[in-house]
Amino acid sequence: MIELSHETTVEAAPDAVYELIADVVAAPRYFPPHLHAEILAAEGGRDLVERWVLDGGSVRSWRFHREADEAARRIVFEHAPPRPPLSRLRGEWTFEEKGSGTFVRVRHTLEAPAGAAAAAGRIGADLDGKVPMQLRHLAKLAAGIEGLRTRTVGCTVEVRTDAPRPAVYAALLDGATSDAGIWARACLPEHTLAYKARKAGEDAHSLTGTYRLTDGTVIATRAAVLADGADLEAARASLADDLDRELASLPGR
Repeated sequence: MIELSHETTVEAAPDAVYELIADVVAAPRYFPPHLHAEILAAEGGRDLVERWVLDGGSVRSWRFHREADEAARRIVFEHAPPRPPLSRLRGEWTFEEKGSGTFVRVRHTLEAPAGAAAAAGRIGADLDGKVPMQLRHLAKLAAGIEGLRTRTVGCTVEVRTDAPRPAVYAALLDGATSDAGIWARACLPEHTLAYKARKAGEDAHSLTGTYRLTDGTVIATRAAVLADGADLEAARASLADDLDRELASLPGR
């Protein structure tokens, strides 16, 4: 068994720091490595979450169960299933008030079958290198999160199409987000496509979106976190115009 513990102190209120980790769906807007997250099931305070991230330029995903206790500011998680050859990977986040800021600790416990100690050690070393970077980014992000949230704009566009879902989905895959050098994408079940700009440009912190298909309908969303001084209403209108143009060329329109 391998046990890891990492901590930092963040100059922000505990509730605000807790919310940054607890809100997995919004995380891709603010954390650069995060591409997309879905809450697949929620029952009795226990969620099943799937998360897609950028890792060395490629996209990978994993599922985990989590229990988030807002009152205690504690999040317990366990990968389902864990990364091979691990037999179990679990951990917890805690957020404690410390002066004018927050003391954050994240723990990981890794278990592996006999004979897989070396591989488990490499996974542990990978976590030991990446978690401190995540905490440093969390500290920087928490200090300015309120400003970023006020500069977050989004839109939703829904259109009808007479074409079969596979044909519409294929067109989306071959459409505006198909350049892998510009966009990272996650192909989800039920004909859903999530995407994120690898570099949002000088005028934005991030650009994310999804296309969700049902029989006869495409629901497209897009969100941007803008730079200081940006015209929010103009940016929102531009997002909607871009989606309108992209969806106008879909088959069956």
